[in-house]
This record gives sequence, C-alpha cells and structure tokens, in this order.
Amino acid sequence: MEVAMDPACAVKCRFAVVGDVHGQFSSMVALVQRWESLHRLRIDFVLQVGDLEPHRDEADLSTMAAPSKHRMLGDFPRVLAGEIQLPWPVYFIGGNHEPYGWLEEHPHGFQLCHNLHYLGRAGVQRIGPLRIAALSGVHRVETYAAERPMLPEWQRQRTHANGEGYHSRSKGRRISNKDFIGFTGQELGHVMAAAVEKDIEWELACIFDSLCGGDHHLSAEKLMPLAATLRPSQPEAEAERIVQKMKGAVSCDDISEEHFVTFFADLLSRMKDPKRADLLRRFEALRKSTHFVDVLVTHDWPAGMVVTSSEMKRTRPVGNEPCRLLLDVVKPALMVCGHMHTPFRNQAGEPLVRCVAKVPSTHSIAVFEMVHGATGAGDSHIREVHPCDPLPSPHFAEEDSDIDSDDDQ
Repeated sequence: MEVAMDPACAVKCRFAVVGDVHGQFSSMVALVQRWESLHRLRIDFVLQVGDLEPHRDEADLSTMAAPSKHRMLGDFPRVLAGEIQLPWPVYFIGGNHEPYGWLEEHPHGFQLCHNLHYLGRAGVQRIGPLRIAALSGVHRVETYAAERPMLPEWQRQRTHANGEGYHSRSKGRRISNKDFIGFTGQELGHVMAAAVEKDIEWELACIFDSLCGGDHHLSAEKLMPLAATLRPSQPEAEAERIVQKMKGAVSCDDISEEHFVTFFADLLSRMKDPKRADLLRRFEALRKSTHFVDVLVTHDWPAGMVVTSSEMKRTRPVGNEPCRLLLDVVKPALMVCGHMHTPFRNQAGEPLVRCVAKVPSTHSIAVFEMVHGATGAGDSHIREVHPCDPLPSPHFAEEDSDIDSDDDQ
C-alpha cells in the first residue's frame, strides 16, 4: 500500500486531522479509509479536533450542552460493542459538544476504548515523533476567568430532582452544562508553560535532524557542527570520539536518531548543573527550528484568520484572542482546528493554521506528514499531503447556536 518516497525526504510519520464528528464514528472511519484507498498511503494515527461526542448512553448525552434538536446518541455504543473498529489510534480533544459528565472524570486524559484516547483539558505530550499541544473547549467569556465547578457538585445537582431547585453552594447559582464547554485562562497558561518547558528527547531529535540533513544516519563528518560546539580546538577528534562512544554504547555501526537521542539523553541525565545547563545551551544553538511544539490542536479558531463581512450578520467574531495568543506563544509548525464546520488554510507567520469541516464532507479530513528535510535542509518539517484544493470560500453560520442556546440541561 505504501508508495515510493524520495529517499531525501523519508516520512517519519503520517497523520490525519479530522473535523467535528458529532457521534458519527462509522462516517469518520469510512472517511479515513477512503483517503487511504484513494492515495494508497497508510495513516499512522488520527487527530480529531473536538466535538467527537463519544456518548455511551442517554446519561452521557444529558451532560452535553446543546439544543435538544442536536442531542443524538450517535454510534459510539457500536464502537464499544466492537461492531465498529478503529483501525488507527485516534486522539481527540474536547469541543463544546461532549459528554463532559464522563470526560471531566479524567481531566488529564484517558483511553476510552481500544485505539481511542482523550488528550485531556490542556497539556503537551508526545505522539510518535511529534510533540503535540492540546487545549479542549471553546472560548466562553462568561467562564474564561472563573474556576470551573467541581464535578462532584455537578453530579449531586443532576441527581437531586433532575437539578431542579439545586444551586451551587459556592457560586449561589445553578450549575449549567455550559460551565464545562469553555477552556479557562488557567488552562491556557498551563499549555503555554508546558510547551516552552524543555523536552530533552524531542530537542535532541530536532538536533539530530539538523545535523544529518535528511540522511537519517550520522557520520563523523556530519557531527562536525556538534563537535565544534563541544570542543572548538579539536572538532575532528571530538567528532570521531563521539562516533566511537555512541557505537560502543549501542553496539551498532550506524548512528540512528534513536541511538543519538538515547546516548545524549543518558549523558545529560548523569551531568550536574552548571555543566548540564552549559551543554543544553550549546545544543540549543544547533537547533534550526524555532517551534516549541510540532502541532497545536484546539477546537476554536485563533483570531485574525478571517474578517467577517457585515452580510454574515454574526454577533460573535470568528476566532478568539486567547487562542491567537496561544498560537503566537507556542509557535507550532502546524495548528489545527474545527468548530466552525468550515475548511480553511492560512499562514500565521511561520505556523500553518488548518481548519477542517464537519465529518463526513470532503473537506473534513486533512493529512500531514512529518518528513526529514532534503539533504542540507536540516530539520524535519510538516507538510500537507494530497490537499483537496481549492478549498471553498469560508462560510460561517449566522450564530453559534450551540453556545447561545439555553436549552442545555
């Protein structure tokens, strides 16, 4: 099934980004399988940008904030029963249509069933060779600066005469399902802090790519920039010494990315400050990329992508400033979003922002590859594969009815 690739641009991983699923798991699976069959390429994993709606039953459905007309159980029960198989690992964030009564029990993420993983409210983690930052929910002014209600209190409310007449003791008001659909400023800050925090193994992998220039294996000659950083007076001897040490450590004639990362990560772990800090500063100078993460996943759009015209009659802007701040601080190579059910692609400086439509439309999937740079180009980079161009002109609904509706209990 795999097609031949230019050896100078070997694929490290290939992943699909899928739009709002709204409980239609069979449609999502068919969509990705159709792409694989059409292009004769394998997908390693799927990133889903929120509004997945994995409702197990009516009880889960009752915890979703949405108008009654949009509350449908979907076919996730068939996934749990094994009738629908997920052929690839699927990683998703929360949107504004989710069973937060269940997801909120696992704010740091969890595995719902085979090959289905919730990334949690906010954080950064590695998936394969990618470092991915994720922020669940939408920007909701009413709750952005507030603390989210505690889950046990919400559960008590729901079991007390179906919530009628029950009020939060701490807030003095009734807890709404909508209190759980928005991200908070604290969560936004957590993603920023986690993204800029050093991930030694990921940074070493980036340095490896910078040194090997797409060749995927290091030689003494390619180690010269590193050797010159470590021992300016005798770079050739230092490069050969590093090669011999790594070969001895891994008992292998080829120095691959795994060998390189393992060797230097172990070396750094045994060092004490300030020597360790000094070596990290030297390594930092070898990185050509300015990205803190490879991919940023949000449900909502960042501000500044599009300017809505007056005939759209919207009272809410498309995108929001907190997501734009996150984009600017985290500096991903790629940012992916859903929510607006509209396909879109735009460059926000260096990062590419790619928004996908609602499943199962043609534009509800976008596939990307992380590839080693061509010889001499340095770092790995992310590129879109077989894009379905041209994208249609952006179209936005008059209102975000799912947010504005009070029919959410």
